Amino acid sequence: MYGFPRETAPEADATFTLALGLSQIAQNTEGNFRLSVFQFRPYHGTQLYNEIVESGREISSVISNEDLNAFVGRSQFNFQSGNYSDIEDRHLNEYILKTQSLSEVRNA
Repeated sequence: MYGFPRETAPEADATFTLALGLSQIAQNTEGNFRLSVFQFRPYHGTQLYNEIVESGREISSVISNEDLNAFVGRSQFNFQSGNYSDIEDRHLNEYILKTQSLSEVRNA
């Protein structure tokens, strides 16, 4: 999951490195491997939701991420309601896409 409040690029790099390592391990094992990659969405009533609201940030309406919808079997999971990280929107989406692509390599 990417886009947690105040997440930085080095933290996103660490998440990708973990996903890459898991993908590489899975290449040498039997069975199906699929990464499930999501963008953080605050849920009403949770501590993180309340912290975002209390900080004065607006929580956007939920919208579909059309870039991720291009991946087979992903259209029902690709929703976002804003970027709460310290990463630019474009770069956050790049992290999500390159991590999701790790599953495509394994299943090719």
